[in-house]
Amino acid sequence: MDPVSAIGLAGRRVPMHHGYIYTQRSLLLLASIIAVVQLTKEVISACREYSNGSADRVGIVNALEDLKLVLERLHHLANGSGKQTQLVMVKQMCQPIGPVVRCSEALTLLKTKLAPPRNTLSKLKQIVKWPLDKKDSQDVRLYLLDAKSTIQLALTEDEM
Repeated sequence: MDPVSAIGLAGRRVPMHHGYIYTQRSLLLLASIIAVVQLTKEVISACREYSNGSADRVGIVNALEDLKLVLERLHHLANGSGKQTQLVMVKQMCQPIGPVVRCSEALTLLKTKLAPPRNTLSKLKQIVKWPLDKKDSQDVRLYLLDAKSTIQLALTEDEM
């Protein structure tokens, strides 16, 4: 069940801050953006748990921070705009094959790969060994930068 239906808001218009009225679709849009921002923060935190892989880890963290800023800007635009129905590009970005959903899927995979192991010996290894090789780290960083650029371009379109 989607988050809006779960709290009984399906099909209703809901008053929010600044006097704007949000529909179920607008709330789902905002919820998906918020979820990806939160996931980005979790992956940043997971990356910072490692003491090794300095250059690769720092590159990924920087790309994640940049992506988080763009996602927060996206959230601000989607949440603070009185022209909810006119945010064509924002809505397209949150479609099932859109960049926000693809980002969410990629971040979930990355979070899984960076997840702390269960046993103590593995946790000690985590402190020492960065789990991604140089190629994987570079691919992740490039993917994140590409996602950020795509979302930034769409934001520019909607802000015009």
